[in-house]
Amino acid sequence: MKRLDRYVARHVVGATALAWLLVTAMDALVLLLGELGDIGRGQYQLADAARYVLLSAPAAAWRLFPVSALLGALLGLGTLAAHGELVALRLAGFSRPRLLRSVLQAGVLMLVLVVALGETLAPAAERQARLQRALALFDRVALAGEQGLWVRDGSRFVHVAALDADGGLAGVSVFDFGPDRRLRSSLHAERARHDGDGWRLLGVQESLFVRQGVETRRSARLAWRTTLTPTLVKVLALDPDAMALGELQRYIRHLRASGLDAAPYRMAYWSRLAAPLSALAMLALAVAFVLREAGRGGAGRRLFAGILVGLLYTLLDDLLAQAGLVYGLPAPAVAVLPSLLVGGAAFALLGGRGARPA
Repeated sequence: MKRLDRYVARHVVGATALAWLLVTAMDALVLLLGELGDIGRGQYQLADAARYVLLSAPAAAWRLFPVSALLGALLGLGTLAAHGELVALRLAGFSRPRLLRSVLQAGVLMLVLVVALGETLAPAAERQARLQRALALFDRVALAGEQGLWVRDGSRFVHVAALDADGGLAGVSVFDFGPDRRLRSSLHAERARHDGDGWRLLGVQESLFVRQGVETRRSARLAWRTTLTPTLVKVLALDPDAMALGELQRYIRHLRASGLDAAPYRMAYWSRLAAPLSALAMLALAVAFVLREAGRGGAGRRLFAGILVGLLYTLLDDLLAQAGLVYGLPAPAVAVLPSLLVGGAAFALLGGRGARPA
């Protein structure tokens, strides 16, 4: 990068880092306030809540980077515009495409760090956060991984292959051990539903290990007495934020091989792949907005616009993801569409003032 490119990149990167820190801190504060209602349940104390929020911060930072990039670029480029430096850059031969290229180059450099965070520290910290929270709240020995969820329930060990979209369980196996640590029975159910009074197992096959051998029983429906609650299952359920891309791929293959619905995880997988594109689209939109609004308002106006666009983008992204799951739309198209809309809006704004330099 040449000297002027580095000068622009330094302003954009510095402002984006500040915006990223502030947005992540605000998200952490909101999360901490939400955890206050659980303090006192089980062994869950304020220190546990603070540790949970701290461990969840890397995943939140990864998720919030596109919006932070928009706000940071608006502030960084806005500072240049307020000091008349954009005019100086124009006189130095900086066209609008050249400015856009400089900002996107800075974005690519930032994405190297962000992607590394999202694929290494964030998933591991998120898994640890959810596990420690569950242990403090429910006093259960549990393990969530690519092969599903394991929970200890008294003398029994419960394995859940996956969660259904409606909150039920899929692929439930229960192993009951006696005082001598020998397996007394095993049970497998295709599905489990909670009707308010308790769990109901569907498509059940139960094996009893007796002296004479193994007795097998089948039933279409069976009541299941367990201390496992829907709330505990939701807390312990494997979340896409707690998985790197490779882990998501393997988990999707595991769900398909087990005949289970992998659509939510496929959507999460493609959304993760599209996240860098979203960040670059946000940077392009920031360039277009600053160039279009130069001289029409101060930092407050630009910041308000950035917050509004960020909220609208987040809402649109969530709505499209839910619509894609409900109507069975292709996950790659749904994941990329918000970025294409933002990028299209950016280039429409950039092209709205002719071919004159910035």
